[in-house]
Amino acid sequence: MSWWGTFVRESTMGFAIASVFLLFGLTLLLGGIFLMSLRLFGLILTDRSVSQVGRDFRKWTLAGLVLALVSGPTMWAATAMRYYDSPAFWLEQQILAVAIVFHFSLWEWVIRKDDAPAVLRAFTGALALFLWFGVGVMGRAIGFF
Repeated sequence: MSWWGTFVRESTMGFAIASVFLLFGLTLLLGGIFLMSLRLFGLILTDRSVSQVGRDFRKWTLAGLVLALVSGPTMWAATAMRYYDSPAFWLEQQILAVAIVFHFSLWEWVIRKDDAPAVLRAFTGALALFLWFGVGVMGRAIGFF
């Protein structure tokens, strides 16, 4: 057990504070992904270009990702062996890795291009929702496995 894990586990508010930051980060991340995906589907903000909406949401989704990537490990540092033994944790980590690679490759490419084919935009939005909400669902499932 690391000193950080011991601190979080033994402090009265450490785990709760990490949880609040994780939930706030996920709200920013998933909210931005959800709204940007709706724009990629052509359902909202159609009076604005995809690239403009992408620029508007990029800073919020990135802030949410950073918060989640800092607060998540803080939470598992407190009970590392429980997480290590959880199949849901390992599946979450695998989906997270794929989601991050996807986000900084295809997702970024599509939301920067106003002339991307509609089918590619829709596919990208659907895959983003599947991956990022999959991370959230599997993160929640850790408590049950």
